[in-house]
Amino acid sequence: MSIAIVSLILLVPLAILGIIIFAVISGQATRRNENRPEGEGSDETRPGERGPGGEE
Repeated sequence: MSIAIVSLILLVPLAILGIIIFAVISGQATRRNENRPEGEGSDETRPGERGPGGEE
């Protein structure tokens, strides 16, 4: 019975750490996604896209 208690005590911090790591990884993935409005995406413009004003 004491082994089960010790393993549960060790499992809780590992689960919390895993959740934090998963949140960081999934947050980076959404920042890279250029199809999402809040995603950073690429700094390069696509062919046919122009900056403000439209002059080249």
